Amino acid sequence: MCSPFAAQASENLFYYFANTYGFESLKDNYRDIDIFAPQVYEVDFAYDVLEPGKEDQKVLKYARRKRMDVMPLVYNTGFSMQLMTNLLADEDAQEKVLDQLVDIADDEDYMGWQFDFENISHDDREAYTKFVEEAARVFKKERLEFSVAVVPRSRDYDADDRYHDWSASYEYAKIAEAADFMTVMTYDDPTTTGPVASLPFVDRILDYMIDEEDIDPKKISLGVPAYCWQWELGAESKDRSHIYSRVVEKYEVSDPFHIRIYIDDLGSEAFFYIDEMTQKPYLTWCDNYQSFGEKYEVVKDRDLHGMSVWALGQEDKRVWDEL
Repeated sequence: MCSPFAAQASENLFYYFANTYGFESLKDNYRDIDIFAPQVYEVDFAYDVLEPGKEDQKVLKYARRKRMDVMPLVYNTGFSMQLMTNLLADEDAQEKVLDQLVDIADDEDYMGWQFDFENISHDDREAYTKFVEEAARVFKKERLEFSVAVVPRSRDYDADDRYHDWSASYEYAKIAEAADFMTVMTYDDPTTTGPVASLPFVDRILDYMIDEEDIDPKKISLGVPAYCWQWELGAESKDRSHIYSRVVEKYEVSDPFHIRIYIDDLGSEAFFYIDEMTQKPYLTWCDNYQSFGEKYEVVKDRDLHGMSVWALGQEDKRVWDEL
């Protein structure tokens, strides 16, 4: 039987943040990664692009040695809203940031950049779009690929809304038009009471992006979670996140008081177990290898750019057998 990932034309992008499991996964699976996207560059209040730490530099050196296509993320330090307001009001500061990114990409032989600027005031949404458009112009001139990560929503922006979440700062259609592709961060449903990112949630976001925002599907990279969310039974909010292997460990030591099931309609695996330390019952939801297969089918059926997976080291290792 053919793997659901076989003969794919789409790109799979894998994120990395500083952690031991992530580096080990990179070393084990680098051949199956189309784009390596480490979250290692941040812009500070002086508009300097800070140099990655020593551990991150080891990872970048490894990727370079393996001749991987590297598209680092650049983000606002602490996801500071005030920093973004300051930056977006200052064209000289924006030029300073873009000049540094061009120089770093040239020095390090990066394929390009992904903007991961988040927690931007909705009052600055038009200014952010202009910054993205200017970045696209500059990077294209330097032959650098450019992508933008965006927090998704499934309804129109309303300037008069009393509550604005992080999604309010993105003019999706204009960003998608400017960038080579746009990662829609569908790897976490903020309203979930169960799965991290169920198939119905993913479909709802894509329906809005493609049908309402009129975005070319080829410009959309689908965000896919590799991590799990643990819920204490009876609690109203999530308890914590876990990597997949840790959830399996918790499930196994809870024997015989445990249940494990994959729910096709949701595209998610559910684990029930009693925690060995707390002695409390938990229900934990994960995207496993089957989830990845189903979400790749979404990518294929909707003719999307590909998948963006958060993040290396958190995944069900069987995913790599599919890739």
